Amino acid sequence: MEGMIRMLDILDEFDEFLERRKQKKELERSIKDDLEADEKFYKKYLERCNHIESLSEEHIKLKDALEDCFDGQANKALRQRLEENILLLKGIEHSYVILRESIRVRGGWWS
Repeated sequence: MEGMIRMLDILDEFDEFLERRKQKKELERSIKDDLEADEKFYKKYLERCNHIESLSEEHIKLKDALEDCFDGQANKALRQRLEENILLLKGIEHSYVILRESIRVRGGWWS
């Protein structure tokens, strides 16, 4: 009789173990799904926020359009400032691409 009670206790403990393991897997799957949803959201958000490339293109067009509008030092200073802005915007665009590509769900303890 005592052996039977011990066996039932072992089976109960095993059932509890299986239930905890099932709950842990469900939690891990839920966390991973949430992280993947966040990844998609932030990538879409960043894509909509990226107007940097068009700004550098606009600066190039503006620089070309203003080429003949000013003479001497004013022309040179304005063109230099626009060229500096173009380089800054291209650097920002490069950083944006790196940021966007770095957002991903990597394998972790839930894998």
